[in-house]
Amino acid sequence: MAKFRTCEHIRQTDNNRCGSPALRGKHYCYYHERVHKGEAIGADHTCRIFPLLNSEREIKIAATQILHQLHLHHISPEEARLMLYAVRLASNILTQPFDLDGYLNSRN
Repeated sequence: MAKFRTCEHIRQTDNNRCGSPALRGKHYCYYHERVHKGEAIGADHTCRIFPLLNSEREIKIAATQILHQLHLHHISPEEARLMLYAVRLASNILTQPFDLDGYLNSRN
C-alpha cells in the first residue's frame, strides 16, 4: 500500500489534524494550502476564506487575518474597518447570554 503525506493543518475546533491527502510536495491539502496562503476565492478575488466566528479563539484568528490582509494591501482600510466591526459584533454576541425562552415568548 502506497504511503501518502496528509494535511498538517490543525483544526481550531478540536486541535486535530485535517487528515486529507496533502498536495504533492506540500504540507497541506488543496483547501488548507489556499487558507495558509491567504488566497482569494472566486474569479473576482473579492471573497476571502474567513473562519467561522463561533469561539473566542476563532474571533482572535479572524482579527489577526484582517490585520495581516491590511498589512499586505490585499484589502483597503475601509474593508478592514468593516470586517473588524463585524468581528467585534460577533465577539459581543458570543459573550452575552442568550435567553431563547424569552425570545420565543416575545415573538408570540
